[in-house]
Amino acid sequence: MRRKKTYFLFSLLVLMASAFSLHAQTLPSIKIDSIECCPKSDFTFPILINNIRNVDSFNLVLNYDQSVIDYQDYKLLNDSLAITNPFEGEFNIVEQPGILTINWHRNRVFNPTSDSLVFLHFKSLLGNTSLNWDLATAGNCIFHCQGDTILTTSFINSHVKVDPPIHVTLTELNKTCKGKCDANFMAIANGGTPTYQYWWNGKPGRYDSIETNLCDSANLIHIIDSKGCKLDSTFIIDGMPGPIINLIMTCDGVEIVDTLYRQNPVLTFRIETDDAVQPPFEWDFGDGATATTNENSVTHVFSTANTATIKEYILSLKVVNSNGCDSIYKYTIHIKDDSIIKINNVLVPSGTPKNRVFTIADKDDPDWNPLIHQFKYIEVVIFDRWGRKLYSNSDYQCDWKAEGLPDGVYYYVVKIVGYFDTQKHKGSLTIIGSGKK
Repeated sequence: MRRKKTYFLFSLLVLMASAFSLHAQTLPSIKIDSIECCPKSDFTFPILINNIRNVDSFNLVLNYDQSVIDYQDYKLLNDSLAITNPFEGEFNIVEQPGILTINWHRNRVFNPTSDSLVFLHFKSLLGNTSLNWDLATAGNCIFHCQGDTILTTSFINSHVKVDPPIHVTLTELNKTCKGKCDANFMAIANGGTPTYQYWWNGKPGRYDSIETNLCDSANLIHIIDSKGCKLDSTFIIDGMPGPIINLIMTCDGVEIVDTLYRQNPVLTFRIETDDAVQPPFEWDFGDGATATTNENSVTHVFSTANTATIKEYILSLKVVNSNGCDSIYKYTIHIKDDSIIKINNVLVPSGTPKNRVFTIADKDDPDWNPLIHQFKYIEVVIFDRWGRKLYSNSDYQCDWKAEGLPDGVYYYVVKIVGYFDTQKHKGSLTIIGSGKK
């Protein structure tokens, strides 16, 4: 008898457990799985349903902390919720700060084709928040069956954890110059979840958190922690400048600007700067010749200047400062040909400045600017009408004014010696207005 009672009680317990299990399995429920995500990332999660059928409307209200996650939109609505025309029903999600209200009604019942009601799209910010169904407010979180029957439903809350953000500290180990790629940097990450992977400009770091040969420009570091959270940070490497110089060009000691005289193609270049430059200085004269000097000046003869097809030279100069940074300067030097000349044959000692001096000028120069440095040298001899030498100069500077000579006719011989050829000119010279007879 006792054995029969024991067997009966055991059978009853098994039956009750089975009934409870069946009830738990069949009880309609709605939930959202708890989520862990990276900061400032987009994530989407489904509202999961179980055993919810034959409903024709629902009103769901979900509360959350808007400072932790920010609602964007919804995706992948369950096919069974489809509304084919506006007269059939309506689906909408209304967003208020920290509150999502999900409404649906239709004149046909809902029998889901999957266990997801709808996918919600959020953007994570910082911190943690609960996802709570608002069951305290009357009319919220209700499923209606046909006939306005309320479906008893279990609402399960969840949680969103946003992982802490990754931060990085960058240290410049070695500097680089402007336009160069010699900088070395070290990155130290914190936050997130160690360990970290470091990518520099799209490639793994040479020594993981240390990268070499970074350029003077914008650079990108990409850090991934053990949970796959990422940090992208752009940093600017401002290279050290090269020296700033001023290049002085002279011909026969007179400063000129970007001009080379074809018949006197000798220029002296001198570097002037307030920067701490250091030799050697590297010169490329643009005519095939180069030079390396320890002095800040150099003289060069452009021996091909008489070539008819050459109209200019491009001079290149490389200068390095005390930081090891260089500057490369380029200068265009134009070739000027003054080989066709004119000589004034009337002197008026009491006249205008142009008429007072025996001048040799370029044939096309209306201002009669004297040719002094355009040739290697000019020889001038002045004779009277009896052939007596009155004036002679083997390096004439266009400065003879016929001082002390009376009016009359005189004669000159001009020899112009250039680097490539020599000219000789003879002619008469009339002096008037000297006040002497």
